[in-house]
Amino acid sequence: MADKMTEPLKNETNTTLPFTRERSIILPSPELENFIAIRRLDMERIKRDLEQAKQKKPKLELVYPFLFGMTITCGVSIATFYAGTQSNLPSWVYPLFYLLFVFSLAIGIIFVKLDENLKRNEKSEIDDIIDNLKKLEETFPK
Repeated sequence: MADKMTEPLKNETNTTLPFTRERSIILPSPELENFIAIRRLDMERIKRDLEQAKQKKPKLELVYPFLFGMTITCGVSIATFYAGTQSNLPSWVYPLFYLLFVFSLAIGIIFVKLDENLKRNEKSEIDDIIDNLKKLEETFPK
């Protein structure tokens, strides 16, 4: 339904200006206006699942780039040792850079795998909620 109204508009000089405004109001049909009653336990379970999925997960993508950067830095340092540009370093520095290289590479890979696992679990939680809603929706008549 469209409702046409003509209203006067007043400006600073207190004169009126006519204008037309069209406004439509959409009323839902009775066929589309359906309410579905669900059990309280189902609603509480869905709310609990949504709250759990909403909780903040740890941000590991800030950690492993640092570790891989450390790996690259140690690798470049080791390469300069073999190039002979840094021959006046104490003997304990060489094994330290090898250990840092291996340690930061291994821990970086572990953090990447852990982050992938967390993201997969988060997606799985959301998929479970969607499946619960679909199963709940299937129990009601169409």
